[in-house]
Amino acid sequence: MQIENNYDITLYLRHMAGTDKKLEKMMLDTLADPLMHYMPNLHEIEKEKSHWDAELKTKFARAAEPWFEFIPDKKLDSKIRRICDWMANAIIDIENNEDNSPYKLAPFTTIEDAKRLADQAFKRDQKEHAKRDEIAEGDIQTIMQLDHGFSIVQILTPRGLQYEAAFMQHCTRKSDYQKQITDPEWSYYSLRDSNKKPHVSFEIKTAQKTLEQCEGKQNKPPVTKYWPYIHAFIRAHKLRPEQEPREIGLIYQGGEYYDLLNLPEGFNLKTGLSMFGVTKHSNLPETINGSCDLRNSAQKNLGQLKRVGKWLDLTDTGITDINQLEEVEGFIHTEFGIFRTLDLAKASFARRYDTPHPKPAEPEL
Repeated sequence: MQIENNYDITLYLRHMAGTDKKLEKMMLDTLADPLMHYMPNLHEIEKEKSHWDAELKTKFARAAEPWFEFIPDKKLDSKIRRICDWMANAIIDIENNEDNSPYKLAPFTTIEDAKRLADQAFKRDQKEHAKRDEIAEGDIQTIMQLDHGFSIVQILTPRGLQYEAAFMQHCTRKSDYQKQITDPEWSYYSLRDSNKKPHVSFEIKTAQKTLEQCEGKQNKPPVTKYWPYIHAFIRAHKLRPEQEPREIGLIYQGGEYYDLLNLPEGFNLKTGLSMFGVTKHSNLPETINGSCDLRNSAQKNLGQLKRVGKWLDLTDTGITDINQLEEVEGFIHTEFGIFRTLDLAKASFARRYDTPHPKPAEPEL
């Protein structure tokens, strides 16, 4: 495979490794080749690209095989960070004579292979912590009691942070625990259930009161059912989320945060809305000026929704009545068809679900 900017792969891995030279070498030795064959981030180059000089145009025009350009994205960054932190932990284990070196598992055929091995390593860590007794009382401090036995605890020691990272399968490096927990600029919290098990991890910039990270297991967005607890914590401590608000069930508009599951009456959302896969019902905005994606969500009805500025996707929802809609500018997607107009969609829903379908208004003479 011919990659026009293959040296960018080396630079990318060096950037992800940071200042750790041992980690940089391990990543270059084991990940450079898989990245040169990782098609999600290799984009075929169009030969007629006008910004190339004449020499490059000739070079690509005569090529027997297509040329590709390496372009990383957030999805790749997330995978490489997890692999990177596994390797950083493994370097410490090697120095402690523990036998789990990624070198012994390399060469990796694909980035997915390396990611799978990293996930397995973090799961082993979690099981090891699960076998041990609960962390000592001095490792955490309860700062907020919530409904149904849940609570917010502050993590106070490196051991407490290591337990949180292992149980939640976060990619925190072992070498970072002491440094992170003793830095006054940062503070760490956890949402725990009645059995003291973690479900959401919080990283806060203390002085600025910014919520830098709010993550569920494996660095994924928190599960929908924990959103109310997250919102209660944010409100009580007047925190400002820095990540994408909708990942934690919030909408940010006009300098304010709104609960995605309980929006004000008549709420006008100036952008689009994705509820894809959300497992709780929302009353939805009255107006959505962009597209509205409700696929695979828990929506059983349209709440207060009346107007959608672009397309609307109702695939795999429990919605059976769309008569309240007044305007949808784009296509309406359902599991039984795609409709170009709202009237066609309403008529189809009426036939399918045996609901009354109001006749369109007669045009004025």
